[in-house]
Amino acid sequence: MTAWIALALAGVAETATSCVLRGHLLAAPSGYICVPEKNGNVAWSLLLLRANNPTAWPSIVASEREQQLNASMGRVGYLPAISAGNHQIGDISMLDSTKRRILLVRDPYVRVLSAYLDKVVNRSSTELPYYARKRAKWSVVRNSPYPRTLSEFLREINDHGLIGANAHWAPQSQMCARHCGVTWGVLRVEARAAWLHPLCAALGIRREEVESGWEPFFGRASFLPSRTGDLYAASGAVRLNKRHHHHAERSLSRYYNVDAAATATALYGEDLRAFGYPQWDGVLERVPGANVTETIAVSAGSALLQEYDVSRRRDF
Repeated sequence: MTAWIALALAGVAETATSCVLRGHLLAAPSGYICVPEKNGNVAWSLLLLRANNPTAWPSIVASEREQQLNASMGRVGYLPAISAGNHQIGDISMLDSTKRRILLVRDPYVRVLSAYLDKVVNRSSTELPYYARKRAKWSVVRNSPYPRTLSEFLREINDHGLIGANAHWAPQSQMCARHCGVTWGVLRVEARAAWLHPLCAALGIRREEVESGWEPFFGRASFLPSRTGDLYAASGAVRLNKRHHHHAERSLSRYYNVDAAATATALYGEDLRAFGYPQWDGVLERVPGANVTETIAVSAGSALLQEYDVSRRRDF
């Protein structure tokens, strides 16, 4: 696969003073990252919390209760001037147009499967599934049989116009105020091994903050997994959000069929086109991120760009 996108300083187009901002917008020391739901926002919130609050980090690590940990995150990594309520509404005029802006995207077929496993099935919880609680409020579906399969779930949100009803399965191409003219450098999470270190260097996140100290959260030293897995989650995660670890990347063939793939393709066609993901028929094997070769340009100042070639593995 040819190199596809470069990180660069992106300008903000002329927009209205306010706009709905779906996705989690995080402030780094030297830029912003927008992470749509199901693309690793909890992990990135922690990394940005650490980068922005190094003196508070030891006490956060020492927290013994997940509730305290989440409260400590307080979503401190989120940009206070932009985030509000559920972190989806904000004033995009507050964005600093001189700073880098990065959007993290995920294979649409994998992402909606992850949403299905987490929000529709959610077998790891004794609570009523998230989707069931939401669905009870929607008159168009609340009296219909509950979707039992991925295919039924996709048909339901397609047939009843629910594709934009919730950010966990809304198209990524409609998030992060892209529809309001805000432009982003785009990175695919499947290739994170190639871009994580240069991205962090460009955003002012120190290498030691990436490579050490993550045992209490992920069961490993590094923020980056040593093998391909479900985003930033490790199967041996110690304490943080275990219910999110569904390994959707490795479960495509188990849940998809021709019908489910066709419906997903129709629902997320713009995501596929906008972010360079190929369509899938639900039959042939799909390995997200396989054979990805990227050249990433990282801003080295206000104007100059340096290339980071994954084949050379240059250190920052």
